[in-house]
Amino acid sequence: MLNVVELAKKLDFIIEPMQKHFSYKPGAYYNHALFFLSVAMHRLLPESVDRAIMLDADLKFLGDIAQLYKHFDEFGDINVIGIAHEAQPVSHLLYIFFGCFSFDGVVLK
Repeated sequence: MLNVVELAKKLDFIIEPMQKHFSYKPGAYYNHALFFLSVAMHRLLPESVDRAIMLDADLKFLGDIAQLYKHFDEFGDINVIGIAHEAQPVSHLLYIFFGCFSFDGVVLK
């Protein structure tokens, strides 16, 4: 099992500047290191890992996750990330009130 605190310490040189620039205040819920680990996690993985799918723990799958993995076959030489729009209702509100989208479901190559 991975320990978020230990991982965050190893990646602090990346996470801390991102927290300053992408959080509206220190101590806010989305300022936690957990929300920034995905950006730098590749630095901790063995070099033999060339593909990763990062998912939220609260997902419910209605189909075969292998279908998601097959999206790697559509990546070209210059593609490094695939990302999906957040499907939660709050994402729709972000667009209505702020003109921006929320994203979820990262596929990294």
